[in-house]
Amino acid sequence: MPTLWIPSCLTLALVSCGGKVIGDGNGDAGHPDGSATVETSVSTDGRGSTTSVSMDEGGSTTSVSMDEGGSTTSVSMDEGGSTTSVSMDEGGSTTSVSLEGGNSETSTTEVTAPAGCPAEAGLITVTVFAPGAPTSGIAVDDTDVYWSGESPTNQSGSIWRSSKCGGTGTKVTSDSVGSLGAPVLDSTYVYWTSRFGPVMKAPKSGGTAVTLSNGNEPGPLAVDATNFYYGGNNGRLYEMPIVGAPKATLLTNVNHGVAVFGGIAVDATAVYWTASNYGNVVGKIPTGGGTPVALANPLSEPQGIALDATNVYFTTEAGEVVSVPKSGGASVTLASTPGTALAIAVDGANIYWIASEPTDGATSSVLKVPVGGGSVTTLASMQPTADAPLSVAVDETSVYWATSNGVMKLTPK
Repeated sequence: MPTLWIPSCLTLALVSCGGKVIGDGNGDAGHPDGSATVETSVSTDGRGSTTSVSMDEGGSTTSVSMDEGGSTTSVSMDEGGSTTSVSMDEGGSTTSVSLEGGNSETSTTEVTAPAGCPAEAGLITVTVFAPGAPTSGIAVDDTDVYWSGESPTNQSGSIWRSSKCGGTGTKVTSDSVGSLGAPVLDSTYVYWTSRFGPVMKAPKSGGTAVTLSNGNEPGPLAVDATNFYYGGNNGRLYEMPIVGAPKATLLTNVNHGVAVFGGIAVDATAVYWTASNYGNVVGKIPTGGGTPVALANPLSEPQGIALDATNVYFTTEAGEVVSVPKSGGASVTLASTPGTALAIAVDGANIYWIASEPTDGATSSVLKVPVGGGSVTTLASMQPTADAPLSVAVDETSVYWATSNGVMKLTPK
């Protein structure tokens, strides 16, 4: 079958159109390959926002069309009884690929993206921060990215959000005294900790912040459907219902009350943490209380933590990415790179983490490795993070991280 030349940006998800900045805090003629007689046409209607490319050769018809007004793009080929189609409906935020040839069929793959996001691939800046307002962590849900920012002038912090497609940041809450910890999310609320003690929450859509607990300079935070969990700077791990309880319940006292928590995570049955200072430990305890268990005692200080259905993953100051079964067992080093490995996230296939550059201390790399180990892939390097936390998050299609300049997004991850 002859080859149809298509302008790269008409192929949308099939061919990358390159990256661009989509939020700043302010608001190609067909060429068939073959010697046979071919009729080829290309048309563009700028006012109607319709572009089409078609080829008819020997009874075979190949067409590519884009209707930007209707937000529908399709590619179809019919040759020798076989039909191949690729379609994207941006309005419905659905991309589908289907193949049918003769009597055989290939299953359809469907991906849902945030409604209205441009059909682009590559590295983009979701939101650019005001000068001197670095993030203190990021989190993502189905439609938005959230971060905690700090004022450069009055030592106050705020929770912000922006569409994952990009745009101007919007404050979720008014300013709070002191810098804020990384936000965590459930279906309705965003939660965070403050340098001066409170654990707080506010509606993700924006609104009045509510103080949940006046902890002792709480550190990392995790939340499930009924409780939130946080580690104090005194080595104590607390649990508290999201509603209805006046104070937190002590779950355990890590490292005799002198531990410094690196991260906290929770699943349906247990709370997990990394901690250092007078002993390095990756531990777990049942939600509701019980006997704590040390899953690992790494030689290097453990940093970030992430979970999947069977394993705990953590990073270390020595640049390692390590897995250990939730049920206990031997630790496995999946990757080891120069610099300190810090924030970590996991999906069903890969682990993503931020590693500081060992040579300058002012930039970092975004890396990934399969959950079972293997080759390390560098997704981005020389990211400016001198004034920003090294935080990372993933969704079904993309990976996000914070820099000194803004929240970055890479698609596909």
